[in-house]
Amino acid sequence: MSPHFSDKLLKAVNDWQAGSVGKTKKAKKIIEILRASPVEDHLTQCADPCFRRSVLAKEAVSNLYFNFKIPEETSSWTLRASVAEKFKGGPPKAQSGQPHRPGVIFKHVPTPSEVVLNLENLYCHEAFWPSVDHWTSQGVDLSSGIRKFRGSQHEVILTVDAVPHNEIYAFGGDATLQFQGDGVGGLPMIGEADPDPTVVEQNFSQFGLAPRRWVKGEGVWRVYTNWIEKADQKMLALLGPPPQVL
Repeated sequence: MSPHFSDKLLKAVNDWQAGSVGKTKKAKKIIEILRASPVEDHLTQCADPCFRRSVLAKEAVSNLYFNFKIPEETSSWTLRASVAEKFKGGPPKAQSGQPHRPGVIFKHVPTPSEVVLNLENLYCHEAFWPSVDHWTSQGVDLSSGIRKFRGSQHEVILTVDAVPHNEIYAFGGDATLQFQGDGVGGLPMIGEADPDPTVVEQNFSQFGLAPRRWVKGEGVWRVYTNWIEKADQKMLALLGPPPQVL
């Protein structure tokens, strides 16, 4: 008797978890397999908030300023905010001589059409590990993703077109920088210059404080509105006052 989950599906899931390159192509492979051999509905559904840790590069910051949303794509989300906060070591660390890219965590409740596969539910399925054991005994290598990470990431695969500004759950970076970074074009958005990361590290360590942290709750709105106000000021200084209408 064949196991509940096919080797094709398990290999595709393993490949998805094994690396961050080519996520869109990997997700399309999973979708093709699910269309050919559908699984239970709850494995392709998610009604709970999902979290994703990202870094705001210049293009993303510009989109946030002009459009109040950031384009997204097919990517890994987690059902646990704590997982997103610790992912890749937490808030991004400033690098000497490089513009600081603030980190962000999104909180998004997916629509039914955005869910590719709910790995959290898949890993909890009673037939999942028996299927993994069966195909492993047949020589299928599932060690780089499924066996390595298991269900530790509490993951859901989502295809999200964009996330609006009000779905920002946390900002993160060096505490003294708040939400600095290059933004509209090459225009520095907040702060004229980034302090040296080594100096920041030393100053905070003297008081037993973490130089990098996530700003959450009401702090998110304060950081965001402060950033918008200062960005507006810089944009006005760049463009000049609007022309008078006679």
